[in-house]
Amino acid sequence: MGVIVFLKMIPLISNNMFPKNIIQSILFVIILIIISFSVIAFFEFIIVNRADLLLIRDLLSYLLSFIVLGLLAKKKITDFNISNTKYNISLLLILVSLTFTIAIGLPSFYLLSNFFNNTITPIDNSSLIFSLVSIAILPAIFEELIIRGILFDNLIKNNSLIKSIIITTIIFSAIHMSIPKLPMLVLGAVFTCYIYYKTKNILYAMLIHLTTNVVSVFENW
Repeated sequence: MGVIVFLKMIPLISNNMFPKNIIQSILFVIILIIISFSVIAFFEFIIVNRADLLLIRDLLSYLLSFIVLGLLAKKKITDFNISNTKYNISLLLILVSLTFTIAIGLPSFYLLSNFFNNTITPIDNSSLIFSLVSIAILPAIFEELIIRGILFDNLIKNNSLIKSIIITTIIFSAIHMSIPKLPMLVLGAVFTCYIYYKTKNILYAMLIHLTTNVVSVFENW
C-alpha cells in the first residue's frame, strides 16, 4: 500500500530541485514516513519484530530513506561536505550544545513532562550500548543527512534563510512528535540550520545533534 502511494506521488515531484518549497517539503516528509513505516511493517509482519533485529531495522529505515530522498533530490555524495572540518570549531559546538541541552533542554523537558503527566522511562543498564547507537548515533548521522543535508540545503537554494529555517524547524520538530522536547527541538533545529548555513559542513550538524542525543540517553540511564 505504501509503495502504491509513493508511486502516485512521483509525478508531483518537479524535474528540478526537490524539495524547493513548502508543498514539496510536506511531500518530502510523507515519503520519509512511508519508507519508515514500510520498513517497520516489514520487520513486524514478515520477519517478526525480534529485539535482536531492532538495530538492523532502524539502520535499514534510515538508509533507505536517505538513498530514496537523496536520489529524488539529485544529491551526490560529494554534496555532503566535511572537508573543511576544524577541531577547535567542533569542540566549541559540542560545548555549546552540551551547555544548551543541560541548561535549557533538560529543564524544559521535565517541566513539560510534569505538566502533561508524561512518564519518563529510564534506560535499562543492559541496553545502554543499544540506546547509544539507536537513539544517539544513528539519528544524529541520518537525520542530519536527510533534514539538513537534503531538505534544508535544497530549500536554502530556492528561498530566504528565514523561510528555509522555519520550514525545516517545523518539519524536524513535527516528525519527533514530542511536546516535552519541543523547546529543545525548535531551538536545536534553528541553531543547527544556522551553523550548517554558515559552514556548509554536515559533520558540524551531526556533532550538535549527537551531543544532545548522548546527554538525553545518559540522563535517562
